[in-house]
Amino acid sequence: MIVSIAVAFNLLLLPLVTLGFNIFAENNEHHNFTASYPYKIINGNLYRIDDGSDNDARPGPSHDTQQYRTSPNARQDSRQKSVWDFISTFDSYKTSASYTNVNGKPTLTKFKYIIVPIWWSDMDTSDPDNAMDPDKVLESFIYNQQYYIDMSWGILPNGVTYQALEQQLFTVSSEAPNFGETDQSTRDLLDSKGFVKGVDYDGICLMYFLSQSGPFSGAGGWGGVNDIFFWSTYPGWGDVTRHEVGHNFGHPHHLSDSYYYRNTRPSAGEETVPYDGFDMMSGGNGYEVSDIAAASKWFFNWIPDSSIILMQPEGPTTECPSCTSSGTFTLRPFDDRLLPPSPSRKMGIHIPIEATDGTLYSYWFSYKIGVDGKAANGLTVHLSWFDLGGYFGASYDSINFDAFGDTDSTFDSFVVENTCYHLRPPLYLKDRAYAAALQVQPVVCVDSIDVGSSITVSVSFLDEENLPPPQVQAQEVDLACRNSGSNTGLLTLSSNTYNLIHVDNVGENGKIELEMCTRTGGIVKGYFYDSYPHSVMTYGSEAAYGSYDSILTAKVCSSTTKTAYKNDGYGETYILIPPSSPGSTVDVKASCTFNGQCLKDFYLSNGTCERCPNGQSSPPGSTSIRACFSEADYVSKRTQCTNSCNAENYCCTVGSGGCNVLPCNEGCHIAYFSNSIEECKAECTRGNEASCEYEGSYHEPIAHLGYTPGYPNYFGVDKCWGSARCGCPTDDSFMNDCGQLACARGCELFETVLPPPTAPTPTAPTPTPPTPTPPTPTAPTPTAPTPTAPTPTAPTPTAPTPTAPTPTTPTAPTPTTTSCVDSPLRFKVRKDGKMITRSCVWVATRSTNLRCKFEGVKTMCPSTCKSCSEATCVDATSRLQFIYNGRKATRDCTWVGRKDVINRCNVNGMKDTCRKTCDESC
Repeated sequence: MIVSIAVAFNLLLLPLVTLGFNIFAENNEHHNFTASYPYKIINGNLYRIDDGSDNDARPGPSHDTQQYRTSPNARQDSRQKSVWDFISTFDSYKTSASYTNVNGKPTLTKFKYIIVPIWWSDMDTSDPDNAMDPDKVLESFIYNQQYYIDMSWGILPNGVTYQALEQQLFTVSSEAPNFGETDQSTRDLLDSKGFVKGVDYDGICLMYFLSQSGPFSGAGGWGGVNDIFFWSTYPGWGDVTRHEVGHNFGHPHHLSDSYYYRNTRPSAGEETVPYDGFDMMSGGNGYEVSDIAAASKWFFNWIPDSSIILMQPEGPTTECPSCTSSGTFTLRPFDDRLLPPSPSRKMGIHIPIEATDGTLYSYWFSYKIGVDGKAANGLTVHLSWFDLGGYFGASYDSINFDAFGDTDSTFDSFVVENTCYHLRPPLYLKDRAYAAALQVQPVVCVDSIDVGSSITVSVSFLDEENLPPPQVQAQEVDLACRNSGSNTGLLTLSSNTYNLIHVDNVGENGKIELEMCTRTGGIVKGYFYDSYPHSVMTYGSEAAYGSYDSILTAKVCSSTTKTAYKNDGYGETYILIPPSSPGSTVDVKASCTFNGQCLKDFYLSNGTCERCPNGQSSPPGSTSIRACFSEADYVSKRTQCTNSCNAENYCCTVGSGGCNVLPCNEGCHIAYFSNSIEECKAECTRGNEASCEYEGSYHEPIAHLGYTPGYPNYFGVDKCWGSARCGCPTDDSFMNDCGQLACARGCELFETVLPPPTAPTPTAPTPTPPTPTPPTPTAPTPTAPTPTAPTPTAPTPTAPTPTAPTPTTPTAPTPTTTSCVDSPLRFKVRKDGKMITRSCVWVATRSTNLRCKFEGVKTMCPSTCKSCSEATCVDATSRLQFIYNGRKATRDCTWVGRKDVINRCNVNGMKDTCRKTCDESC
């Protein structure tokens, strides 16, 4: 099989160069191309990126896709509304001439290539060995014309059409040609011959002999995703051309949901993560029938809406009246050439998850019989996403759920008959849409398969507050990781039962090790999961379902089998040891070490990673709750500061620039996270001294908010691009943003336009302190403020005097507990008859209503449990875990009030837990 490589690209943030289209006709009109065509290879895919100056670029309409973004703590109903509002815009992006109206919907019905066979400029054109046979030039296109007719059931009526030029002498040598110069030289050649893009051709194929070096020195091809250009060695091969045309039609290489992604995140990790393997874009292009995905066919309107089943946890809503929350459905193969879709022939189940930053994330269920029948014995499940924009309206990418995920093979990817599979949120999705990933958790059961004809499935959604009775009972063991290391000790477990080890507080890149051996012989296997294994425990399915790794041992103790597992960074790992040899026992020891590093949106508290409250964000490695910030507040203040920059002729509006300096609006960003103007300006200097790319600690948490043109492939500021890319009106002037002091000016404007929240408002407060309780926290001793009162009027001395006890209030910071906040401390809670140690993050993650009913939880987690009235001036009743005098302690609020109260109340988190004891205002 020929290996061919592709192009990919974030269509909103790095506008794709997209070109026009129409049927070929001889035309002498010149079409001038003045823009350069820079290319990048990212994650194994070729990207052509527009700097904003290309007047042939044709992105989709300028919709404000930010309005469709769901906030991290959004309610379920707002999530589904934003999703369907976003989907309703899809057709407005299908504006190229390749789309025509079919039954009221824009439908992909035509596309034509012009084939340009060449001699490199240093080749001997008189040598017969250097001549290309015209029949062989066309051979792969003849094959693909019919393939695309069949794949679209004739909706692309003429398939992918083509016309070839005679072999041309190129202006580029074979020594070291690159993408940009070959692209531009080909366009120049076509211009010189009078061919007009959009009239005479839609796409371009450059066909060449192998070069001496560079990307064209190996056999195969390169194609641009959602682009019109691809490169092919001579002679072309049918399956390679099929694959490269697929790239042009909007598809990068599709991968599988793999354990190895955690080693490359946030990059998809093409070189280490296995391909999907079962379509023509992902290692499956060698099969006779290997189509693009059902979701892509739906986007092109080759599969109509009437053949797609829509589902969501909410069931039917105003935005999606045809949606259902559960049901049993029969799916037909979406790659059966002989049977096209119809209202009675359903070909896919679409479950939207989240619309964010111009991208729609969804789950898709489908049934395929191509790829030599290798997928016909189970259900195909994908996490899919559409990035809107570009010539074809969107690019489509996906991750194949590898159902039996503990093996390196993808041939066991499919959900098999008479089993149920819970779609636990994959790490790729959690890294991009964490809250929505938890809200939408489908469960699909394969009821029956008529192999080669249909598959019948039942689909519902996991409701963690109302779980069905578990199918499996297990002996459970809890293990909480610490910096110094933790372990379960040696556990002797029965092989007649299910045994589940829950490892908590792993943190980012935390290390987990498992040792196993059998006491009485036999084979024992353990499975690793990143979340609770519902497929097995709740639905009684295969132990490998949802697992990312496994350990197998037949060793008889005293030797052991050992393996290490890297957690996904979201805090917990489950290890399941299912029944094996009857009557045998197994010795197990699990150990873990928390490395002190927390993920984005988490912070370190008392040796554990806690999630920022109320959907706030934080950079990776945050060590305090003070690192958490509100995205809405950030956007509001950065927008105001940027407007002030623009008013002074600093024209950039996003994190990009030219002249290798940071723009003014980047100073606004830095100022938001700085403690002073001086600190902000010092960071500006550091950024200006960096290379063309600068990334600070707070760039990753805000990268998805629309200020980062390089996202998701890069989080920082590109300082060496055209001015149109940074938001300036034209591409030939940065105005004042080209100056060395532009960023520093942003620091100053942030302070003048947006005073820090702690700045006093001197005139209003002094006349209105007749209620003495609020002023006392900010004025610890009433005698001190009176001489320094900012207003000399008489009321000021009378405000602080009413309460004589003020001399005994040296600990003024305590009244912070008047706000309703969750305790940041871990605490003991009884669950299923056992005492476990958890945090309020655990309460909020799932089954919140149920967990809030556990004894003591409402006073520990009043914000999460909406029990503020029950917790105001009330001590939590649970036993607490915290660090005291350098050692871990487990105590309750009675201990805090027994003696040395001030010091004990000053333990981090104690004032938000023992409110009555530590707050003198109570």
